Amino acid sequence: MAEPLAEEPLCFIHYGPADYLRWTFRCALSSNPGKRVVLLGDESNRRFACQGVDFEAFEALSGSDKEKEFEKVFRPIQGERHRFNKVNGVEIWLKFVFRRWFLIEAFLEREGLDSFWTFDSDTLSLCNLSSQAERFRGFEAMTQCKDRCLNGWVGSRKLVSRYTQSILDQFRDEEYLASQVERLKLNAGLAFNEMDAFSEFRHRESVQTMHG
Repeated sequence: MAEPLAEEPLCFIHYGPADYLRWTFRCALSSNPGKRVVLLGDESNRRFACQGVDFEAFEALSGSDKEKEFEKVFRPIQGERHRFNKVNGVEIWLKFVFRRWFLIEAFLEREGLDSFWTFDSDTLSLCNLSSQAERFRGFEAMTQCKDRCLNGWVGSRKLVSRYTQSILDQFRDEEYLASQVERLKLNAGLAFNEMDAFSEFRHRESVQTMHG
């Protein structure tokens, strides 16, 4: 099982412009001097990657075989009252919350990286993450969002690969998708998203996580 290393990068992924990104990065750089901080983003948010932040464009990371397969099998599954919007509409946002993990996987493979840190792009990192490494020895990853999302420290590229494969498997599983449609009839303001997929992934496979 992978162990945290001081060199693990801190990766944020975001699409669309957001002024708060500059504060996210300033905080991350201040609390983690010497750590590589990366934004996986698009041209609309490149300008927010201040000095000390590596910018990696989606275009340079897209096109993997697994992402192409995801494009084929993805379909939005949402309750009739689900209206969450993000830049270009509900369907694109629902696709992105899944797609981002295929982009992260491609980045890790290209860079030859294994374990890393990742948080929502509006999260301020107030402590030195390397000082927290010891807490996660013996686990595969950290979770947040009431233990429903893969967030924080992620222990291996292999885990990300298993998760993206599970996303593909879930979108191919007609019986499982039908159960989600029925669930959303009773929860009409919600949608099937990456947190649901991660919960199902953990149900189908043994994943040793720590809620942080």
